[in-house]
Amino acid sequence: MRYEDGDDEDELDAEDQLRRVRIAEHLEAVIGFLAFAVLAVAAIGVYTSTTGQFAWSWFAGAVALAIVVVLLWRLRRRLPRVEARRRTY
Repeated sequence: MRYEDGDDEDELDAEDQLRRVRIAEHLEAVIGFLAFAVLAVAAIGVYTSTTGQFAWSWFAGAVALAIVVVLLWRLRRRLPRVEARRRTY
């Protein structure tokens, strides 16, 4: 199939693949940041729990963030693998 600007469908598929790899790289960074946030919020919850303060909201926040991380992780599995480094042309 030909497109109006002369590009082949295969070339557009390669561009689409590269775009999906970039999305996967960014998604991995977001997942890493949120996973760290889950650990930080859970640590704050443990601290507030041991000091006798109101801590259930911290734990609820940690669980909510963990659910978001799991959902993003599942989305990440649908995207192509990210190799060590992309080739630059």
